[in-house]
Amino acid sequence: AVEQRINDALFQDEVSGNVKIGRHPAFIGCVSNFSNFLDLSRKVMRNMELGVPVVVLSRNNTTQHMFRWSLLLLDLMEKEGVDLGMLTYFSCDRKQKTKIFLACPESPAYFTCSREVAESVKKDLPKIMSSTGGPNTMVATSFTPEVSTALRYSAMIENKGQCTAMRHCVVPDCTEEMVDQIFKPTPVINHVLESLEAKGFAGIYAGQKYECGPDYKAVPSQPMIQFRMATRPPSEIDEKWREPVVDITAPSSQDFRSE
Repeated sequence: AVEQRINDALFQDEVSGNVKIGRHPAFIGCVSNFSNFLDLSRKVMRNMELGVPVVVLSRNNTTQHMFRWSLLLLDLMEKEGVDLGMLTYFSCDRKQKTKIFLACPESPAYFTCSREVAESVKKDLPKIMSSTGGPNTMVATSFTPEVSTALRYSAMIENKGQCTAMRHCVVPDCTEEMVDQIFKPTPVINHVLESLEAKGFAGIYAGQKYECGPDYKAVPSQPMIQFRMATRPPSEIDEKWREPVVDITAPSSQDFRSE
């Protein structure tokens, strides 16, 4: 709803003559997991709302996600009377992508990808906006039960196997005892079916071992989960993809308010 209101304001600015919205086709490159429903929806629908046609690009692997999503949206567009020409699904290899990029130099591009891929695409499409991965940071103004649950879910979602997962959090006055409280409810499973049956997504597999270096400690109640605490954010941080590892910055409440 917030993004829709922003779009409404942008469109009104165009009507008033304050801005001009370019309507060259926008190229959409999305992630390859279930979060593409959010990823695709934001990139595609926000452009289409403003009359910008979109081209959803296939991937070299797991491309069924975005293909089926595009079919669902086309079906919905037809029912709602939206011009089907506003959405194109382009199944292509890298050479074909480069060829069409070069033919559309004024087109914007929205990619969720690695930094290397973003740099490569930018050579052909300079108007690229790219989300290039974590480590993601969550900032909370205070510690509450709701914050505790959000921290645990985001840090443990598929053991940080999603681009939306949290790697670093800022919680004023957080203590090691509070960290233990956060992660204590994390389920430990032996098989994926256990999570499916319990409708879970933020558990850890029994028997796994992770090594993060001497600065990290094991959570007492969940020793497979490791954490590091400091009063200032770390100068460097390893993303630790698909590992239950968290960095916690815990300034005093006074420092947090003043900065």
